[in-house]
Amino acid sequence: MPQTLSFRNALDQASGGAAIPLALAVGGTNLYVFDEYGRLSTSTGAGATIEFPDAYTRGEAWELRFRTADTGNGQFQGIFMQVRSDVANTSTIRGMELEARQGAAVALGGLEGLHANANVASTGTGNITTVKGISANVSLDDTYTGTITNLYGLHVKLQVEDGATITTGYGIYVEQEDVTGTASGAARLDAVIGVKSTSATAGVFRYGIDSTATEFTNGSANEVVLWAFKGANGTTYYLVHDTDAATVLGVVTTDPTT
Repeated sequence: MPQTLSFRNALDQASGGAAIPLALAVGGTNLYVFDEYGRLSTSTGAGATIEFPDAYTRGEAWELRFRTADTGNGQFQGIFMQVRSDVANTSTIRGMELEARQGAAVALGGLEGLHANANVASTGTGNITTVKGISANVSLDDTYTGTITNLYGLHVKLQVEDGATITTGYGIYVEQEDVTGTASGAARLDAVIGVKSTSATAGVFRYGIDSTATEFTNGSANEVVLWAFKGANGTTYYLVHDTDAATVLGVVTTDPTT
């Protein structure tokens, strides 16, 4: 006999003060629980894991697809979410928190906290002014006069355990891939990193790169490698600063930190 999908009052009150939880259930199993404040959680008021069996063949827990037919040049979002606080709060207000988690000692092919893709799927022409894989923005009101101790347009934090083995690791990794042919000429990219101010032409940034909060690996004679790059002859070169000769920069072909 097929199971039925129904709404029912949920006895679980563990939603942090909610009194009237309402559950969307299949048979006797709660799938989603709503409370009178508008909170949505899985399985219970406090939230519990919904498990998908190995035989389940669809590759996502939620599948949402939208298409807009707007020709009036209106901005359109697949999902818009705003989290707002109008009272003092010394903690953190997050728009969203995402986690992809390895929950047990099992091998995984990959683990991504967030995958964002701006897909240019046209098979022909169709000019696009700007394509962004991900946009990270910080906005200040024009009347704001407070003090922001730390401001990051994009903050990447890596928690690394010394018992782990990391074959290759980067704080930020930029990879280019050719679709067909070789991306040169008109398809060539200008730089790995570009910096621009839309208003002032000078004085907006103090440094090009600030790495003073950490010390790079020291070589055998107190050298640190500022940059490893490939020359026109195919040789790998290392731009080196020697701490013993503080004002000297040199280029060598052997990595002094190995």
